[in-house]
Amino acid sequence: MNVTLLPGTSTSSTDLSTLENYTLEPIEELPAPSINSREAESEANTSLVPLPKKPRLDTIESFDLQQLLQKTRTGQAIVNIYKVKKVLDSISQSYLVDIIVCFFLNNEHWRLTNDDFEVIAGKIIALFPNENKDVYFCPPIYKKFSRDHKSEAARGKLVDKYKNKLTYLRKAGVIPLMRHSSCSPEKEVISEDFNHNDDYVWLKNNIEPWNDVQSCWRRTFSLRNKSLTDEKDVAQIYEDWPILRNPLGYTLIEDDFKRIYPENYNNLLLNFEQVVAKVIELRQTHLSIRDKPWVEIFKSTTTTDDYKSYTALLLLSALIPCTTRLVKKKKQWKPNCDDAINGIIIKVENIGDIDAAIRQRKQEHEKSGLPVQPYMIVEIEGLDVKQIVCIINGNLYLVPSIKKGIDTCFKFTMVLNLKYTAESEHLWYFIQRAIYNIETKYDHKIPAIISIVNQLKTFK
Repeated sequence: MNVTLLPGTSTSSTDLSTLENYTLEPIEELPAPSINSREAESEANTSLVPLPKKPRLDTIESFDLQQLLQKTRTGQAIVNIYKVKKVLDSISQSYLVDIIVCFFLNNEHWRLTNDDFEVIAGKIIALFPNENKDVYFCPPIYKKFSRDHKSEAARGKLVDKYKNKLTYLRKAGVIPLMRHSSCSPEKEVISEDFNHNDDYVWLKNNIEPWNDVQSCWRRTFSLRNKSLTDEKDVAQIYEDWPILRNPLGYTLIEDDFKRIYPENYNNLLLNFEQVVAKVIELRQTHLSIRDKPWVEIFKSTTTTDDYKSYTALLLLSALIPCTTRLVKKKKQWKPNCDDAINGIIIKVENIGDIDAAIRQRKQEHEKSGLPVQPYMIVEIEGLDVKQIVCIINGNLYLVPSIKKGIDTCFKFTMVLNLKYTAESEHLWYFIQRAIYNIETKYDHKIPAIISIVNQLKTFK
């Protein structure tokens, strides 16, 4: 098969069989000391000198962040950097959360909860207004509000730092081990008898005239929108709404998207290249020697619109690398930029290679047990983009441009409440927040992406 992957990519490097049951965890972890024997542990515990007890804060609201920062030179530096730059870089953010977490850990009577993190993050934003709260604390997501129907723990720089410090202190025997309890959010079940709805029955059994299809589709919006909160994969959705298999089915999804997000409908088509250009200016030092020639092609006035969009995707994957690892037991796998881009768009050299590329993607995901999420295949010869196809649930939708392809895949994901492909998740969330300017209760918030988006807002 003549499927062409990006430079430096091989089929073995993107073996999705390693993705099964993976969960996302922060890359950086504070090292924990190794205690190799019970005798060593006992000796360490007996040699510990109790820390002096400090008075507990009356309430978390009485915590004075500005006063705490003024007590240390590092804290003063953070304040001064913000005054000059009007934004905190990642190093300053890390120092900031370290100062805060150490303050509370040195107070023996204080255990931080999600409510506490919420308040502390609010105090950070009050002192540094251009910062984004989600960088520091993202509340937990309950199962009924999750795209993949799995509950997610709280995230953010404050949470990560606190957990890593606790792990370090517990393994050193400074604080006792704790038993963790877990609870399952109440399952939300929504049932609807489709067969009692005349418009739904008509859509189930007719594909034309198209004007009638559009009318019935619009009248069943509430029924459909409510049903999509239930636990259904994309294959089941296509069984419920077979009209989506029509080559024009993607226009029906666009219609739903416009009703849900009317102000964000054309954001990508209008702003994609402009946002990518800003990212290049902000993060060009992150480009490797291999990636720098793409910048010249992107900026060239002779580059076609479609090839410029293709180049923009390649640059995004290089400029915004994945900052988390996919973890299964003790094995870790961190997607590289080639893995990430191939999760969104696959390049082939001949139209006859499209079917083979689709089969390969399906086989890879069958091995891993993961669903195939929306993606594109583009036929490119030299610098000429000849054909763009979106693939959703094995259905092919021919679209007129690469930007339209990105737009179509994104709108299918949002309307059908699907989960982004694991290796490309960070790029899709960047597109969602930086270009479409959309946030939802289902989002898996990635602090690194939120931080970059926030920097773009203040970047001149």
